[in-house]
Amino acid sequence: MAAALSRRQFGIIDNWLCHIKDVYRIHAKEIDAIADMEKKADRLVELNVKEQVFNLCTTSIVQNAWKERDDLAVHGMVINIATGELIDTGNTFTNNSDLGEVFAYK
Repeated sequence: MAAALSRRQFGIIDNWLCHIKDVYRIHAKEIDAIADMEKKADRLVELNVKEQVFNLCTTSIVQNAWKERDDLAVHGMVINIATGELIDTGNTFTNNSDLGEVFAYK
């Protein structure tokens, strides 16, 4: 996450980091308000997990699973490697109704 927050190039990994930089771009105001770099990176991790949960739910695989069954839930969590703490990001999807009309496939 620190690499994604920097303005340096790291090589081939930059192609992967660009997606995290997009999450930063969307939430820059919130992230920039955090002074401590470690806390800033931690928050970016949480926001990235939330964004990736959303992205996973928009895939045809998950969308089609929801058409066939009602017991699928996608939920975002982060584990703090240093402390072992499990952090609930507070986003759970059990169908496509909260994804926005453009992603609510029929």
